[in-house]
Amino acid sequence: MKCNIWSNRVAGFYSKILCTLATISYFKQHDNNSLFRIDTNLLGYGDWCNFYTEINQFDGNADISVSDDQVWYHYVKNDSTPSDSFLRQLSVDALPYLKYSKQFQEYRDTFQDITNYITLHFRGSLANWHTPYVPEESYIPIINEKYNDIDNILICTDDNNAVNNFKRLLPNKNIIHNSTFTKQGGEVHLYKPPTERVGIGFEVMRDSIFMSKSKAVIGKGSNVSSFAKILNSDLQINYII
Repeated sequence: MKCNIWSNRVAGFYSKILCTLATISYFKQHDNNSLFRIDTNLLGYGDWCNFYTEINQFDGNADISVSDDQVWYHYVKNDSTPSDSFLRQLSVDALPYLKYSKQFQEYRDTFQDITNYITLHFRGSLANWHTPYVPEESYIPIINEKYNDIDNILICTDDNNAVNNFKRLLPNKNIIHNSTFTKQGGEVHLYKPPTERVGIGFEVMRDSIFMSKSKAVIGKGSNVSSFAKILNSDLQINYII
């Protein structure tokens, strides 16, 4: 089966990635010898090849052409967070197709080395896109109950208020935050994003990699943490409702 996957909508970076992986997995389950071609404009944050190497496994016409969200929403998507078993299947079937671009590999070489840490994923959502709003205080009981013995806490957010609030709420912890495009009240990609869309994509890829290597993630359900789970199926995620 020769499958062409094209873009059908404006959506977040990892929403597009997960939909694409689900499409690849779906066709692999039906024909393990399936070949794929990805629309270079699919991501909307810059050409696919800015982030991953090109996927163009066949020449000529495709046997079938599907939008990036067609399989996800017709066969997979519901109101709950994707199950561990589903994310594990994407890891097996589709993750091998994602090979980092040279540009991103050079960016990844600049990452600081962090060990023995948990990740807090905070989404500002003051624009009411990612509802319900969950304040920083909601994270503290889980930290105290499950991870009080861990001193290093990585904050993944583009809300520049949240980092300072976590420092105030966790004065005895080592708070780590990688530089990012930020906006008071977050999230920057929902407002007037900078013209450097590739930079935003790189940052969210960086966050998912760090999440996947942490002891655990605390946060609302998101495509970023779901992708981190694809990278590391043993990752423990504590969802805040």
